[in-house]
Amino acid sequence: MKNKLKNIALLFVCLVFISMLQSCFLFPGVKSTYTAPDQDTHEQNGFVKATIINYALDGCGFMLLLEDGKKLEPVNLSEEFKKDSIKVWIKYQHYKGNSICMAGEMVTVTAIEKGISQASGAQFQDKNKK
Repeated sequence: MKNKLKNIALLFVCLVFISMLQSCFLFPGVKSTYTAPDQDTHEQNGFVKATIINYALDGCGFMLLLEDGKKLEPVNLSEEFKKDSIKVWIKYQHYKGNSICMAGEMVTVTAIEKGISQASGAQFQDKNKK
């Protein structure tokens, strides 16, 4: 009787294992499509990641540091975003004009949104931070 129960249990475990293994091969074209929802929708809508930095040189104020290390000098950054080290999503246009700062390209910010909060653990990383 005990031997028969062991055989039934072993058969059940084998069937479960085979079912799990077979499901991996049954849908070979299915891949994970998960992306962080905030990043995916913002990038699809033309936003780029940036970090607001207080560039304390003569004639310079708050600038935008892009992921690739490029610095942008916004001509219309609102007071709400004039804080150092804030992660944001931005859309911008090139601005034709002269600047005293000359540390980055002058731009007009056409849209800006705060990045994901650090509390969520999913905030984008500043690759150029030293």
